Amino acid sequence: MSQCSMCGSDRATLLLRQTDRLYRTTTKEFGVVRCQQCGLIRLNPQPTPDELRQYYPENYWFAPDRSVVARLEEMYRRTVLQGHVRFVARALRGSPARGPLLDVGCGGGLFLAMMRRAGFNVVGLDNSREAAAVAWRHHQVPAVVADLDRAPFRPGSFAGIAMSHVLEHLPDPAVYLSAAHRLLAPEGRLVIFVPNAASLQFALLGKRWNGLDGWVE
Repeated sequence: MSQCSMCGSDRATLLLRQTDRLYRTTTKEFGVVRCQQCGLIRLNPQPTPDELRQYYPENYWFAPDRSVVARLEEMYRRTVLQGHVRFVARALRGSPARGPLLDVGCGGGLFLAMMRRAGFNVVGLDNSREAAAVAWRHHQVPAVVADLDRAPFRPGSFAGIAMSHVLEHLPDPAVYLSAAHRLLAPEGRLVIFVPNAASLQFALLGKRWNGLDGWVE
């Protein structure tokens, strides 16, 4: 049993075994376990970085085109993201920090485009060159290709950093949290969205809960 990345315990309970339902790039089954000490839910064993690259298709992020289906999907995404925009905007307006908002794992830049319309300066970060290109081209959002811990930004550069469904994909989330702390201005805001395994949906749906897509990919 691998150690928990939060508390270091190697004691965990197997909750379920599941394969990839989102991209269907593998038939391998993954164990989802809950740490007996702190309750963190994780994959065990964790896929290696090389494995993860095999499981993610090149266009795993949403890339809009001119088709009717793509336009409908973008409309749906805009509706879903409205709640994210309101939440992040409220967090930023409640802080005296100055600087742009950095969206880590920005994909094609739709969320940042919506934040800019709400009156904020924005910058995107993604480890996909193609995703960053779409953010620039389709939404005119500046986007940098890098991992957060190697991003070419000065310490204290940002009033806010958003990570929407990023941490659950990382082999060591603490690395990104430390990098975010370094890059935030004093009293800046870090806003993180992750699947909530304490939710009623998980209790009711179990292995059919769509939040498991965050881990089992």
